[in-house]
Amino acid sequence: IVLQILAISFCVGYIASELLAPWICLSINPGTTIKFSSNSIPSTAPSKAVDGDYSSRWGTNQNQLENEWIEIDLGSAKTVRQIKVFFERATAEQNITSFKIELYNNGSYTKVYQKDTRAAQEENILLDQDYTASKVKLTVLNGDGGTMGWVNVGINEIEVYDENQATV
Repeated sequence: IVLQILAISFCVGYIASELLAPWICLSINPGTTIKFSSNSIPSTAPSKAVDGDYSSRWGTNQNQLENEWIEIDLGSAKTVRQIKVFFERATAEQNITSFKIELYNNGSYTKVYQKDTRAAQEENILLDQDYTASKVKLTVLNGDGGTMGWVNVGINEIEVYDENQATV
C-alpha cells in the first residue's frame, strides 16, 4: 500500500528523556511517500507516524502484528545516524517484543538495528555509524497482546536524524 503525503507538519517542543533538550522537526516533506503493510481505520493512517503529533498514531488491524512494517521515503539519499520510535503503549503495557530497522541505499536494504526484547514506549536508537539511506523501514517481528490483550501495532511517531541530530 502506498500513501502520498501532500501536506507539511512542523513540531517544536522538548523531550523529557533528553533532559529538556530542545528539538525542532520537519516531520515530512510534501510529496514524500510512505509505504506500509496495513492500517486499521483512517484515524490511524500511516501518515500519523510522521505528522509531528505524538497523540496520533499509525495502527494496524486487530490481530495483525508480526511482520507489519512501515517505510518512510526520505526523498533522496541522506545521512542517517539516529532513529527515534515512539510506540503507542507505555513501556509496562508494551506488546512489541521484537522489531528491526532497515535502511535502503543503492537498491538494497541493510539491517542496522534489531531489538529482541520488549520495546520501550520511546526507543532512541543511536546507530553505530553514519549511514546513507533514501528510505527507513521499521518491521515488527514479534509481539503479543501486552497487558491489554490487543494484538496490533501502534506507532505514534518515527523521527530520523542525521549526524548533527537534525531531522532529515
